[in-house]
Amino acid sequence: MDEAQVMDLARDGVYTLIAVSTPIMLVGLVVGVVIALVQALTQIQE
Repeated sequence: MDEAQVMDLARDGVYTLIAVSTPIMLVGLVVGVVIALVQALTQIQE
């Protein structure tokens, strides 16, 4: 393997990692925002 092949393999690995982890991270972000909103709204009503 020469240097170009190693770089291509590394780049493909990073793209795959991003493609797999992005949906999981977005779900976590949405859940966190929803929980924060629910907590803020219930605190206002008390």
